[in-house]
Amino acid sequence: MRIYTRTGDKGTTGLGNGKRTAKNDPLIHILGEIDELNSSLGFVSKEKKIALYTLRLQTDLFYLASELAGMPVKKKMINTTTITRIEKSIDKIEKELPPLKNFIFPGGSESACHLFITRNY
Repeated sequence: MRIYTRTGDKGTTGLGNGKRTAKNDPLIHILGEIDELNSSLGFVSKEKKIALYTLRLQTDLFYLASELAGMPVKKKMINTTTITRIEKSIDKIEKELPPLKNFIFPGGSESACHLFITRNY
């Protein structure tokens, strides 16, 4: 698979279903945000305590972007089952943390800083 398409620019980009859309279409912005979120998670994907969670989230995001781009997917990612699974993962991780008593500044580790940025997506 090549990383270039040779289809030219003309202000449009191809979607997974073969259609073309303007590069300033809100869908393209959303797909870019999902890519950035996935990249941000990649910074912390090697952290042992959360590696399985981040890898699963990255996979979910990849399939979500594919679905939004019109590609055929085996399983729809925008559903309550996926959201519930993510919420349960958050609850499990949160149980290991001390109670939050005030706002916190980013820090502690490089991974913590990356996660702080990631939460803004």
